[in-house]
Amino acid sequence: MESTATRCQKWVLAKKMTGTATLSHFGLEEEDVATDLQDGEVLCEALYISVDPYMRPYAERSLSEGSMMMAEQIARVLHSKNPQFPEKSLVLANVGWRTLSRVSDMTSLRQLPVMGDLPVSHALGMLGLTGLTAYYGMTEVCKPKTGDVVVVTSAGGAVGSVAAQIAKAAGCKVIGICGSDDKCRWITEELGMDVAINYKTDNVSAKLQEEAPTGVNCLFDNVGGDLASAVICHMSLGGRAALCGSISLYSDDIHHPSQGLSIYRAIVAKQLTVQGFNVIHWFSSWDVAYRALYNLVQEGKLRSKELIYDGFDKLPEAFLKLFKGGNLGKIVVKIQD
Repeated sequence: MESTATRCQKWVLAKKMTGTATLSHFGLEEEDVATDLQDGEVLCEALYISVDPYMRPYAERSLSEGSMMMAEQIARVLHSKNPQFPEKSLVLANVGWRTLSRVSDMTSLRQLPVMGDLPVSHALGMLGLTGLTAYYGMTEVCKPKTGDVVVVTSAGGAVGSVAAQIAKAAGCKVIGICGSDDKCRWITEELGMDVAINYKTDNVSAKLQEEAPTGVNCLFDNVGGDLASAVICHMSLGGRAALCGSISLYSDDIHHPSQGLSIYRAIVAKQLTVQGFNVIHWFSSWDVAYRALYNLVQEGKLRSKELIYDGFDKLPEAFLKLFKGGNLGKIVVKIQD
């Protein structure tokens, strides 16, 4: 029997992203996707695609030139030979920057969770991997207690804004660090954080001394570099730091990274727990975390903003926006309704 196929677009890594990433690092290609499915397979089309900072070091470390950019997307099942994923159902698919996918590895697919009245795009944000990352980093690594002082860097970003709200819901004093006055206003006036520090215009160390004179109990860090160092050196005895990302270092040459943090004396003297983490570690309990996040939304204790780019051709532009700042919350690319 002659097989049938449909054309698909995909974005690939055109050249290694050393230094500052630009549009020239990406290439748009087309390929045929066979549509005559085998038992257990599904064919799905992209509706929304997530862009996240981790893609930058991942691409540099793990992708060769010509490889497709990886990401999670919300997709609609067009055809199915798998009863778990019926036709017309919506799924979360870890299939990358592509418009059409024939999926045989079911570990790449998850049912879209119940979203209530929320836009489905939030399944890539505060109720998706973004929210899960914030949840586990805050609850399992930072482990804040009522009355603790919690600092979140990149607090106006997708993960940081969720992590900060989780800490606030736990009864903590939350200090958010951002890079613009607009973000500082958003995280205090709309998200309820107690203090906002603009690291570009404020003296971070002086502000921390003013707002946390006895030290910071917990740090949720997305930035790395000098900013993380300043907070760690101001932590209290027995403090906990969750290292989620290091976006300030992502544009450095991976083979010649910036100087490491000069914080070892503070870590030892204050008996700090400093832990990197990956949300995959808690995969078996994601459904529990999702319900906790959804409940916070329903209680009015968790909210988010989205910056939505329209069109598959906008993926590289949306990705690069992550490293230029200015956006509030989560960036998502809409492919179609």
